[in-house]
Amino acid sequence: MRIARLAILPLFWVCLALPAAAQEVPKFTDETAACMVWSETIMVMLLTHAKWKGFTTRPICPAGSSEVSLALNCEDRAEVDRLVAAAAAHGGRGDINPAE
Repeated sequence: MRIARLAILPLFWVCLALPAAAQEVPKFTDETAACMVWSETIMVMLLTHAKWKGFTTRPICPAGSSEVSLALNCEDRAEVDRLVAAAAAHGGRGDINPAE
């Protein structure tokens, strides 16, 4: 999720009613991004506009709309390629900004 002002994050986290066990991840939290672990399998990151632009060449969506970037953990590049091929075979398409 992108956010213009990270200073409002404490209130944002409260409004999301995070699980009691949710914890901030210092490794991925700074003045440009904030990361919270919600469960063993879910992490949520909020990014400033500048940080978001470092991940994609897509324009930032207009206010009032939403956009999300999903990341999946794979064991190796072969698994990534297999997932992308399977998605493409079923009507999906790969990221326009593939990494590595």
